[in-house]
Amino acid sequence: MTINAFCLKSREKISFRHFCMVFATVLFCCLKPVSAKSPLTISENYIYQDFLETSWQDWSWNATNNPAATQIGQIGTNSFQATITNLGGVSFRSQDLIPVASQPIVKFRIFATSVLNLNVQIQTTDTAGESIDVAITTVANEWKTISLPIASFGTLVGIKRINIKSTSLQSITFYLDEVSIETNITPPPVVPKGDVVFVQVAALSDAGRIAWLTGYLGSFGPVVTEVTPSGLTR
Repeated sequence: MTINAFCLKSREKISFRHFCMVFATVLFCCLKPVSAKSPLTISENYIYQDFLETSWQDWSWNATNNPAATQIGQIGTNSFQATITNLGGVSFRSQDLIPVASQPIVKFRIFATSVLNLNVQIQTTDTAGESIDVAITTVANEWKTISLPIASFGTLVGIKRINIKSTSLQSITFYLDEVSIETNITPPPVVPKGDVVFVQVAALSDAGRIAWLTGYLGSFGPVVTEVTPSGLTR
């Protein structure tokens, strides 16, 4: 492979050394990958989605529930209908204690035919470990998405039960759907494989760039150089 480099502006030949420097610099600028940002991954541990997941149980009190109600649905076919009296509540109980180190979000959709004032509470054990109450309000005749960061419940060691409690002695009815514990997971940054190689090339001395480029071009075939009368190698 013969290298004959020309300066486009003056139409004069330039030295092989200068060609190597320019080529290596251009190659670095054009081919150096841009470090990719890792996409945010959302992991959802569903509690209820058309049906109550097998790892969760209905531990509601003072409530009559229908987990397969078809009157009002948000996504899919069914919704979770709850009719509560005398300060009762819907309670979803997990078989295992769910860790909270990743700062999950308790999320669900709720529908009621009137404005209701409810409290959401986390328990860290089956019978105790109640968190502070977080107040929520429904919108009449509309589905409303509720997203509650775990930090809003105070300091917790885990999630064992999620309670949605009535604040009234009267009978109330509401519907739930898409009940989940959502966790945001950020994967480690993606570092392109070529990144290190081209950074190393850019950091080389002039002689180092010439040696690297000669080796690179040599992978395509023999590199032929010649010494000009002025002593330049091209």
